[in-house]
Amino acid sequence: MPADVTLDVLGVHPVSDLESCYLIEMMIDGTDVAPDFGSFTQPVCDRPSPDWQVAYDERLLDDGGERVVADLLIHPPTAWPKLARVAFFFHFLDTTRALATPFGDVTLPPATPAPARLSFLTYEAP
Repeated sequence: MPADVTLDVLGVHPVSDLESCYLIEMMIDGTDVAPDFGSFTQPVCDRPSPDWQVAYDERLLDDGGERVVADLLIHPPTAWPKLARVAFFFHFLDTTRALATPFGDVTLPPATPAPARLSFLTYEAP
């Protein structure tokens, strides 16, 4: 991971009624451009990269993680904050493996129930 960008995974939360789907919340510090969330993935050895899962329904959150500031696919912000709190869903996540990102691999913490403050983030099928 580049020395000037740090990722801190704040939580990995199972989505109820969807096996192997998780809500991931993280802080991204040190970049002034929105990352390519299509590059947040977990490589699968026996599949070509176009078949790998990637971040889905990514959102920029406020500093406290209590509301959506921007839907990153539909209405990306005009300026990317140097310290950004984001959340996204990830299908078929293997919680025992690192998440590959444009800034390097990040280790995932153990899965925990989502905190009440994230209840506004509801899963919608693609």
